[in-house]
Amino acid sequence: MYLIDNNTQFNDNILEEIAMQPGLGEKDWGYIGFRCNGTGMVVQRNRLTDMGYIGMTVEQNSLVEQNVIKRAMRILNDGGGIALESADGMIIRDNIVMDLVGNVESCAPEYHNSFPMCHGIYFGNYSNKNTLVQRNTVTNCSVSGIHVDHTMVSSGNQIKDNILFNNLIQLSLSDYSNYNGPGATAPYYVPSFNTVYSGNILYAVTKDQLCMQQLHVYGANWVDFGTFSNNMYYAPYNDRSIFLHNHNTTEQRTFTLERWQSEWNRTWVPPAARCTWRTRP
Repeated sequence: MYLIDNNTQFNDNILEEIAMQPGLGEKDWGYIGFRCNGTGMVVQRNRLTDMGYIGMTVEQNSLVEQNVIKRAMRILNDGGGIALESADGMIIRDNIVMDLVGNVESCAPEYHNSFPMCHGIYFGNYSNKNTLVQRNTVTNCSVSGIHVDHTMVSSGNQIKDNILFNNLIQLSLSDYSNYNGPGATAPYYVPSFNTVYSGNILYAVTKDQLCMQQLHVYGANWVDFGTFSNNMYYAPYNDRSIFLHNHNTTEQRTFTLERWQSEWNRTWVPPAARCTWRTRP
């Protein structure tokens, strides 16, 4: 379904096995279960299962809520369950996204994305502002639960009260797309963003999974990606579950929650009031 319209509702639909034949999809932005690009769109209570590429891609000030997206990214790579782009005033809440893998069968081995890349909820690389992502459940994704990719105009975004469970990376942050979209100016370095991360549960269930990953691409100094408060970090098998990589200096650092809080002065709730970090006895 591709809606080129404004103020339209797409509610209570079931889409199954969409674009599952390799080579028969639309060029460039094909193989997508649902897409809309207008203002005032409402996308509610739909169930999308087995999509060749992205489950849903939405833009502008869409309201996207109470949808279930399962097994998207079946034959293509570098996408997500719900992908947002050119957003301003968008709300994505109370959705379930699960079981995304990403298919690299047709990727050339020297291609920079020749490994699975799929994110439950995926901030696109052009411009996303004033967007609320709240109370979503994302599980069993081969890369990240939520990937917040920033551009130089990213502002006013909020990631709140989501449950991210059993993904390779529960919460992924980057400034990779600073080179792109409006306001992109060399050398593409933005020292800080005002994104809010609050009330999220980040639950890693194996030693190889991360609660959070941050990719700092364009400057020698680390980027401040926003404010973090009242998030809960669970790492039963590996307490060093926060990973930071500075692509400019090639420095990589892995943190326990306490060390990351100490060095970055992050707000947290004392364990007596709320369980913020839990390790296996």
